[in-house]
Amino acid sequence: FTGNDFINMGRVGIVTHDYITATITGNTFVKTLDDFGYAVEIGSMSVGSVTGNTISGYDTPAASDGSESAGIYVQNAFTGTLFGSIPSMTKNVTVSGNEIYDCQYAMWIGNGYSGYAGDVDIVVDVTGNNFHNNVEGAVILQDEDAEDGSSVTAAFQGNTITDNNSYGYLIFTQGDGDITATFDDETISGHEIGIVVEDYAAGASTSSYSVQARDCNFAGNNVYGIDN
Repeated sequence: FTGNDFINMGRVGIVTHDYITATITGNTFVKTLDDFGYAVEIGSMSVGSVTGNTISGYDTPAASDGSESAGIYVQNAFTGTLFGSIPSMTKNVTVSGNEIYDCQYAMWIGNGYSGYAGDVDIVVDVTGNNFHNNVEGAVILQDEDAEDGSSVTAAFQGNTITDNNSYGYLIFTQGDGDITATFDDETISGHEIGIVVEDYAAGASTSSYSVQARDCNFAGNNVYGIDN
């Protein structure tokens, strides 16, 4: 999908599921109505690249359960045992050179619903994007169902993450996740917290987290640069 205008396209502008490879480049996604959704959703086993797009206005949480809206949503849901036997796979996604603003979150990576993810490992490279002036935060990074093989590995490099209210990056699980995140040469400024790592397990957690930040600029975050 190249050079298209998606205006008030309902819940999702472009959604891919199952064994789809998508290239989404140079499009404009605008939502002027207060309605839950995503501009681009790369779901389940689908892979691909999302580059050079402009996204705005995906700013309203779901009325049913409060799920977050986002400009770009990359997830591995619907691959768990509840949905049949999905072979083990690596889900590679590239997100680069996009501008996302006036959304609830610029980007949401990972599945947060217990029992929905199987042995599908999300590997995402996020480079050279400009995520600014979003309503609640820039990026959610989460994982659930590590016991069934799910994981998220995300490499963030050279992104400009500014003035996104509460969080630059919000990293968390509900106690059964596996997250690896690296941040290189990032500008993360103008939030309450630049990077926050949380575990929301109701009891004992089995989650694994590996987070590294190198050569980043954390100036101008009001409470913490990094909160672990």
